[in-house]
Amino acid sequence: MNTKFTLTTIILTSALLLGFGLTAHAECFIGGNISAEPNTDPAFTDWKYTATITWDTDSQYALSHLDLILDYSTGTCMCDDLSDALFFEGLPGISEGDPMGCEVEYETTLECDGDPSIPGVEGILFKLEPVSLECEPGVTGTLTFTFYSDYSPAPIDEEILLLIDKHGQQACSGTLSGMFPALSCDPVSSQSVSWDAMKGLFR
Repeated sequence: MNTKFTLTTIILTSALLLGFGLTAHAECFIGGNISAEPNTDPAFTDWKYTATITWDTDSQYALSHLDLILDYSTGTCMCDDLSDALFFEGLPGISEGDPMGCEVEYETTLECDGDPSIPGVEGILFKLEPVSLECEPGVTGTLTFTFYSDYSPAPIDEEILLLIDKHGQQACSGTLSGMFPALSCDPVSSQSVSWDAMKGLFR
């Protein structure tokens, strides 16, 4: 069964994280990239997008969940802009976990009013939360999740997209690069991308 989801969000800095009552420490890390390729099942959607996200909490606390933040709360994207444009199947996220070698699955939730587990975080965000009962994320790891769209890819605006991992009462923020469906709002570059240029990227 296909499930529809939407994405958009807010930008958070380390200073803002402190304001939300979370500790942001200098040695933690989170970062990622989204790649795009033509979907082998065009009856579903034209394009397949794969996000690869790596984290290191640099603490005793393992990953609680990840937020994929794609726009300011006052930005140009709306939930409705993406609800008809982006799709996933089943549980789209997966990573290795503890005990070592087990597989963690992640459910996805659209939060149009911020992350309720981080008081003060407003805006629209895409939350990835582990749901496996006997396998949990570790303090380090790499998560892969897949989504689909009929919109062709365009470069992400790296000044807007943001990743956050929450671990214990701490959080860490980082950037996301690569490609995103070419919607006319903040997640993609404001520079236009011609169809000929896009075809050249995927030959």
